[in-house]
Amino acid sequence: MSRYYFDYAAATPIDEDVVRAMESARTTFANPASLYAEGRAARELLDAARKRIAAVLGAQSREIVFTSGATESDNLAILGALTAAGEPQARVITAPTEHAAVRACTQVARASGYDVQEVEVAESGMINVETVRKRVTDTTVLLTLAIATSEIGTFQPIGEIGQLVREVRVDRQKRGIATPIILHTDASAALGYLPLPVDRLGVDLMTLSSSKTYGPVGIGALYVRRGTPLTPLIIGGRQEASLRSGTPAVELAVGFATATEKAEAMRKQEVTRLQVLHDELWMGLKAISGIQLNGHKKKHLAGMLNVSFAGFDGENLVLALDAAGFAVATGAACAESSDEPSHVLLALGRTRAEAQGSLRISLGRTTTSEEVQALISAIRKIVVQ
Repeated sequence: MSRYYFDYAAATPIDEDVVRAMESARTTFANPASLYAEGRAARELLDAARKRIAAVLGAQSREIVFTSGATESDNLAILGALTAAGEPQARVITAPTEHAAVRACTQVARASGYDVQEVEVAESGMINVETVRKRVTDTTVLLTLAIATSEIGTFQPIGEIGQLVREVRVDRQKRGIATPIILHTDASAALGYLPLPVDRLGVDLMTLSSSKTYGPVGIGALYVRRGTPLTPLIIGGRQEASLRSGTPAVELAVGFATATEKAEAMRKQEVTRLQVLHDELWMGLKAISGIQLNGHKKKHLAGMLNVSFAGFDGENLVLALDAAGFAVATGAACAESSDEPSHVLLALGRTRAEAQGSLRISLGRTTTSEEVQALISAIRKIVVQ
């Protein structure tokens, strides 16, 4: 039986160019901190990888901190920023649609005494900038808002929120308020789909993931704007500008850099192609009785479609489609094991039954129109009575 993969938002296959780059780097195994020739060679590869990723973001290479993945980057960004700010019980602004890694950190912050505020989202999943503005007080130290919601694909006005943060800083400076305000965005779902110029967006911290970008698993990065206060969570050495101790994974860094460059080079063309396939998929499904689109109709990541089917359980749909040869998801992979309905869909105003009956379908580089048509046919066979 043929297999069809429709969960690129959870994991992507490693690109062949990435594999070749990693194989080339594999012989450079020495510790980059070593002073001898082999160590210097490893350091050169690591520095070059950092520079290549920085170039895609319009950042400086020293502003890229390699981590083990997006989850660690989110932890370092949120908990590291709050610790460094030194403002106990300060306000943190986030959204109820954030990834599980972000939500877990803000829950820890709330339990530690921080005033964690979740801004409301529209039915489409969009955040209103004015709603954010009303939540910002003189005690606000951190805003952590994803540039794209990983479960429904809706992307957010992070550039406008970045401008808001700049205005707050200027106002605080005029009034002699020393409390820092920091903007973090999780862009792990957006790399290769949206432009991510850090200066134009006005972000101070940005989470990136390799495994969502046709790169190797086990490495990610955190963009840290120069001068942003951040306390390391992993200590023991002085690697990664003293922000993340441990011997760097040079081979993975080279693979991540190659994947990042290729994703950016392909971005415009691939987004156009995926949007055509997305529209084809939705056109084939939208006539099904009881179907409901989850997310913004236009402002969404290309190739991602989240839908609910009235009267059906999402997990049962996933298993039925799996038996038919199709890999799809009910939501974000990190929440798949939970028996609870999607917190993202509940935040959109969906009922528990509607949230429980959802599918997240995500397309990728190898997806074809023929595969989309096969999926449409399979879904219709299962849900059309």
